[in-house]
Amino acid sequence: PSSATICHSDPLPCAAAACTTRMNLTGSELGSGHQEFLAPQAFAAVLLQVLVSLRAELFLFCAAGVAYILLFSNRVPKKASRSSASKKAKLAEEESRDVSFSESAVPSNVVEAQAALQNAFEAGDHRKVQRCWSFLKGSTSNLETVSLASLVESMQRLGKEHPMILREVKLFLEKSAPETAMRSANELLESLGKRMDTPLMTRVRELLPSVAVVPNQRTYEIFVTAHFATRNFADVKQVMIEMEAAGVQPSVSIAVVAMKVALKQNSWEDAMQHFGRLKGSLKQANATCSTAPRHIITQLVELACKESKLSELIEHLYGISLGEEVFNVMLCECIRRRDGSLTGDVEKLAQDQGISFSEATYALLLRCRTGDPTRIQQIFEEVVSKGQEVTPDFAFSLLACCSQTHNSKLADRLLEYMKPKQVPVLSAFVRFYVEVEQLEKACDVYEQEILPQCSSSALLDARLQRTVMNAALRCGRSNLAKIFLESSPSDIAKHITMIRSYASAGNLTGAIEVFRSLQQSGAELNSIVYNTVIDACVECRDLETAEEWMKVTKEAGVADVVSYNTMIKAHLHQGNFSKARALMRQMQDEGLQPNRVTFNELINAMVVKGRSYEVAEIWNIVQEMRAAGVAPNQVTCSILLKNLQATSGNKEIRETLSLIKAIEEPMDEVLLSSVVEACVRIGKPEILADMLKQLRNSQSISITGSHTFGSLIKAYGRMQDMENVWRCWNEMRGRRISPSSITLGCMVEAVVSNSDTEAAYKLVKELREDEQCRGALNAVIYCSILKGFAREKKIDRAFAVHEEMCDRNIEMSSVSFNSLINACAKGGDVTRAAYWLRSMPKFGIAPDGVSYGTVIHACAVQHKPARAEKFLEQMCVDCAASKEQPSAFCYNS
Repeated sequence: PSSATICHSDPLPCAAAACTTRMNLTGSELGSGHQEFLAPQAFAAVLLQVLVSLRAELFLFCAAGVAYILLFSNRVPKKASRSSASKKAKLAEEESRDVSFSESAVPSNVVEAQAALQNAFEAGDHRKVQRCWSFLKGSTSNLETVSLASLVESMQRLGKEHPMILREVKLFLEKSAPETAMRSANELLESLGKRMDTPLMTRVRELLPSVAVVPNQRTYEIFVTAHFATRNFADVKQVMIEMEAAGVQPSVSIAVVAMKVALKQNSWEDAMQHFGRLKGSLKQANATCSTAPRHIITQLVELACKESKLSELIEHLYGISLGEEVFNVMLCECIRRRDGSLTGDVEKLAQDQGISFSEATYALLLRCRTGDPTRIQQIFEEVVSKGQEVTPDFAFSLLACCSQTHNSKLADRLLEYMKPKQVPVLSAFVRFYVEVEQLEKACDVYEQEILPQCSSSALLDARLQRTVMNAALRCGRSNLAKIFLESSPSDIAKHITMIRSYASAGNLTGAIEVFRSLQQSGAELNSIVYNTVIDACVECRDLETAEEWMKVTKEAGVADVVSYNTMIKAHLHQGNFSKARALMRQMQDEGLQPNRVTFNELINAMVVKGRSYEVAEIWNIVQEMRAAGVAPNQVTCSILLKNLQATSGNKEIRETLSLIKAIEEPMDEVLLSSVVEACVRIGKPEILADMLKQLRNSQSISITGSHTFGSLIKAYGRMQDMENVWRCWNEMRGRRISPSSITLGCMVEAVVSNSDTEAAYKLVKELREDEQCRGALNAVIYCSILKGFAREKKIDRAFAVHEEMCDRNIEMSSVSFNSLINACAKGGDVTRAAYWLRSMPKFGIAPDGVSYGTVIHACAVQHKPARAEKFLEQMCVDCAASKEQPSAFCYNS
């Protein structure tokens, strides 16, 4: 019953079940003969059941196939029919050509076949080219006039594979003479290179040794050019290596390509190696040098600038024609590096080339020579002598140079020669004259040149307006200043500028009148305007009026932290700390939080003017500052560093240095100088050494001022670290930072104090020849050298320094003479010491107690008490007018 149920429900499982049952029966009940008969019968039954179950699907498939055949068997697609027709026409045409060639165009000799091959190639008949080649390769004649490149191109167009092409190339080269084979191979490689078929080129090159063809210079040139065109720089280098191994000299083209590769890869050594090979060819082609080598040289200069090798490259550029753009690149690098010696090398090269600079190049040259007034003057004279038109860029560069040297005469000449009409250029002249304090000149340029071009001053730059208005107020040309206010009566910025100008001149009444006029114009007044008036009152030292304006500001509801800070600063300048503290409490009561300015002003006043008990409260204010959520900054640390002295306790020193390390802001140049100066003052070598070590390891501080270099030099000199003393000095000079008198004094004192007075004197002589540093030499610096020679007992050298001071009209002082007297005294020369003592009145200098005390001590050392007693008596007479009595040192001597 179960089997019957399965059969009715699904015939396929039924058949499988039946097969399984029968096979089971076969194993238990039937014999071996019946088993062999029933097994195929069971399989057929299963197959029949499967076909029966899929009868509907099979019927649909067969019906679809029959329908497709009936409907589409007699139709051909249009494209297929057209393609077939075109192919048949093409085949017919080729057959007709073949027939025509075979019947009427069969060449009778090799020469005719060679000509037919070339004509067929030019006509695009590549099959005919192959037939002509088949005729030629069977002959024994020379193939000198046959183009191998044309033959290979025809084979490629017919779709021939590389092995077949190479067989034909090999056959061609074998049948050709050696010269013809070499020429044909190069022509083939050049043709393949133009099509950038480098794989076939490589295989052809590998084939050449088998036919006794040795690659020559032209072969390598073709490969180098092809690989460079495909940007395969590694293969270019490999070809160069193989060429060098083969002993083949590179041509100009190869050197140019190799140099291009080196420049693309930023390889300085390779570029210079290839440039050396190229240099001779460029010298020969100096008159007709193409633009490509010049462009390459420009790229080489840019690479040299990038690698800081410009000075090395300049030596190799002599004798090569260079364009002005190359010198512009060089000068830009000189500006970036601020290297005057490098600029001199570039100028020397330009003179050798006979280059005539344009205005743009002169402008770059001016920027290179910013710190050289003499050369700047020469450049301007050169431009004037050539009659060149001065561009705005040139004018801006020259004015920037004049601004650094305060050379107003050169600016006047530029204005006269240029006669500018452009407002930006005229504005630059106005700013320059204001900067050098020639306020009348600045106002004249504005009134005579700028104002006529502008119908209203409102059209001008706001910064220029404020500059001119400030200059007009300072030089008393109030009418010009009023023009700006009348043009824009509600312009707050202009009124603020005028209020500050009146305050600087001490005219508080005028400043208040400007405020009233702005108030009457209906402009909305903010806290900045009121704070400017309060600041004007403070600057004019009218504290009572300032307090009245503070009340007015409060009534207007615009009082802010700046208002209170201004008043606090005023009271601190008066030394009224209690009033300043009361204002801070009042500020907090009104909901305003004191800021860094508030606390820094209070701490600074305590350090500078405070009494002892107030100085002791400094760190309490620092704690109060932190408690208020105001972090100390660089200014706070600089103020605290000023308070450190040799008498300061270790706790105060440690707290100050810890505070410096704890601030969030990075150390700047001002704080660096303050730290170094403080470490020198407190006189603790271990702290100074540790701080200098930290500063050397720090790379984040950029030093641009000579004062900071002076502080470092003084500190290293105190530590007797002469290596770092000279390192700082050379670094400052390398950056073209002009030393001030203080910095130069620190340097000379550091060298002298480390027992090398001769080196210090040599340095002074060098600076005497430098126009930038000559003005920094003064009597104090020479006195340091005099003291050094006195300590070293070199009397003659001290006298030489004195003579130089007299020759250069350097004012002598009592310190100078005392140094000379001390030098004689240490050398045991009482006679000379007495001579210098008697010489002091001739220079308008009266001997003081130090002068007499030194001579008396020298007499005592030389066991001459009688002379000592005479000098003591003379001292009592000479010093009676000044009421200076002999010191205990004199009587003890």
